[in-house]
Amino acid sequence: MLVQELDQENSGAVNYKEFLKFSYLSQMFIYHFKLELMLREYDKQENTGMVKVSDLDQILHGNVFNFPMGAVD
Repeated sequence: MLVQELDQENSGAVNYKEFLKFSYLSQMFIYHFKLELMLREYDKQENTGMVKVSDLDQILHGNVFNFPMGAVD
């Protein structure tokens, strides 16, 4: 689908800089979506739209995002 969007003239070729840009943006969206789901899960019981800083640290330093310690401070 991304390739079709970038090759609207059906030339069989895509600009690799454009492809990299859009694939990077797609990956950012996926990580944003995963983060939102995880934050909502932590807030499921209280449903306040808030999470504890310790929970956020746990999420960001976990396997999905793998932020280095001290990067979030």
